[in-house]
Parts: sequence; structure tokens; C-alpha cells
Amino acid sequence: MPLSTFPAPLAEQIAHSLLETAPATLPYVFVSVQGPDAQQALQGQLSCDLLELEQGVVSFGTANSPKGRMYALFRITPWKDGYLLCLNRSVLEHFKSQIGKYLNFFKCELKDEPEISSQLVRTTSLDLDGGDILVSQLQLQGTDSTLCELWSSRESTPPCAEALWASYQCSIGVPELYPETLDHFILQQLNLQDFGAVSFKKGCYTGQEIIARMKYLGKLKKRAFTLSGDKVEEALPKAPLLDADGKKVGELVRASHLGDHTIALGVLDISYTEHHNQVHIDTSGERTLSIHAT
Repeated sequence: MPLSTFPAPLAEQIAHSLLETAPATLPYVFVSVQGPDAQQALQGQLSCDLLELEQGVVSFGTANSPKGRMYALFRITPWKDGYLLCLNRSVLEHFKSQIGKYLNFFKCELKDEPEISSQLVRTTSLDLDGGDILVSQLQLQGTDSTLCELWSSRESTPPCAEALWASYQCSIGVPELYPETLDHFILQQLNLQDFGAVSFKKGCYTGQEIIARMKYLGKLKKRAFTLSGDKVEEALPKAPLLDADGKKVGELVRASHLGDHTIALGVLDISYTEHHNQVHIDTSGERTLSIHAT
């Protein structure tokens, strides 16, 4: 049975709420790697190709264990004498402790950048200067308006409701890592190849063998799908997703509760989604989420 697309009325509700919220500071934190060896040090650890990353361009990327499991998911751009990275605050310290083991062998420094913030602004209020980086423009469903995500050191604006921003990110399939899911997923399971987070042409980096094998020799059996339904408080990262018989067919990646709705992203067995358009969040079979094509 074919999967439905993400519900248009819900997408429009999120879009209009974001427009009402902007301008706002988004829930991210920043670190930089600075120094003459910054590119060489990171190139051997990250899935994206820094040699292809131009000034002012932002790329998704991952840092992985030797087994190909992600311990960090971030966005990165060239900045000053190195690179600026944007991460979820809950995994920042873990990332710093892991990547720091490798950076110690190079002439570069990993630094917190607390003065940098990520802001959601209207195109009509966009005022770029030399210190700002335009990350993306968001064409919101059901509106004629465009919002921009801007990395800036300008004075902070009111915070965005995290549930609202997370709901938007889930609705368009953008994954996230949390402490519960560190060292758990291979990047292809979160569709990160579709977001440009990996280069299959660059040289060696930690975890590359497993990630490349998945592309060239293996068959991807699991991938991420957008999920939605009535509010389910138990929808937490790594929570099991079940079929009607209580058999595990996947796991939650991230979820957000918006009013009476839960909007989520889950990794599911692809074979399951070829025959089913709902998944259960508990063994009672009463709490279900619809699976949407991505």
C-alpha cells in the first residue's frame, strides 16, 4: 500500500506558526576548529569533503566510530582560520571529547563559540554583513513567505519554541542525534546521503569502510521515514517502533509534540513500509503513528 505524504494542513500550521515566531534564536550551539592543520585534522575524521567546501557554503557532516556509527551530526562551514560547526547542545560535550582525541595530534584548537547564534529571520528583515552566514532559505508550505536561517554574532533575538522548530525539521525529514542514539546509527539509515553529509570520493576517514561498504556492497535495509499522529508522550529517541504483533520494526530518531500532534522521524525496516502505512509505539496497539513517504 502506498505511503501518504506529510499532511498538508499540519505542515501549513507549522509554517504559519514559524512565521509568527520569527525572528527567533534557534536551539543550536557552535564550536570551531582553528589553526593551520584544521582542514587536515578534520578531513581524516568527517564524512563530508572539506576540500569541496567553499567559503560561505554550509554542509551537513558526521563524525563516526571505526564501526561506522555516528557520534556526531552537525553542519559545518569554513570560518576564519578553520571551520565553524553547529550541533545539538545535548551532544556537544561528547563530540568535543571524542574529536579531541584526534585533534591533539595537529596544530589546531577546538573552541566553544558561545557568541555565535543561529537565527530564523524573514527575508524582508535580512541584513547580511561580513560576519553573517546565510545557511538556508526555507520556503514554507502553504504560504508565500520565505524564512532564512542565519548564523550570526549579532545580539540575540527571542528564542524559538524548540517543539515548533523540531516539528518543522521532522516534517521535512531532517534527522538529529541525542545522547540516547550516539554510536547507534549508520548515516545512510538517517538518509544523510540525501542531505550531502557524505562524500564517497574523498580519501580515508574514520568509519569510511563501513559507510562505503553499505553503498557499494550492501543493501540498505533500514531508512528514515517521517511519522505523525495523535500526541504520544512515549515518543522518545531510540524508542522501539512495533508492528501489530508487537515485533520491533524500527526505532525513533527524534520526535516533537505540537499541540495534540506528535511529529517524528523513525528508522524503519524498508520491507515493512512496503506493506504497512502505520507503526505502533507500544504493545497495546492503541498508539499508532502514520508513516509518510520522504
